[in-house]
Amino acid sequence: MGSVYSLLKNFGFPKSITLCPMKSIVGICTTAVTMSMVFPNENVDGRPAPALFRDRPTDYHMFLISTLFVFIGAFSALLIQHKPRVERCCRIIAIASMLSALTIVLFATALWFLGPFLNYHVGQLPLGLSNWKAAIVKAVL
Repeated sequence: MGSVYSLLKNFGFPKSITLCPMKSIVGICTTAVTMSMVFPNENVDGRPAPALFRDRPTDYHMFLISTLFVFIGAFSALLIQHKPRVERCCRIIAIASMLSALTIVLFATALWFLGPFLNYHVGQLPLGLSNWKAAIVKAVL
């Protein structure tokens, strides 16, 4: 079975319909980065980071790099329309990076909400398990 593009091409759909997702991805990417700059920031190691990533600046940097790859992939797919293989590769990079950025944000959000809950309950462990407590807190946070 052929790709979606070849199926759409055989049915006579214009190429603009197949490029609409890439235009949307470019818009979503730029909106996400702009929103991350507008959210309340805290200084972490002398550099501003959104409050969602205050305990995990590495995750914030991974998010920024992922959104950079999303933008590069989607914008390249829009610019390179005359080479279908390169365009498809750029689309795959854009979609994979977008899923990666979304996963990083969901992970940070989950830890932001569950972090205090996990710290409280790990603090209630018996005293003999202090090494376990440190290991669990380090692994989760």
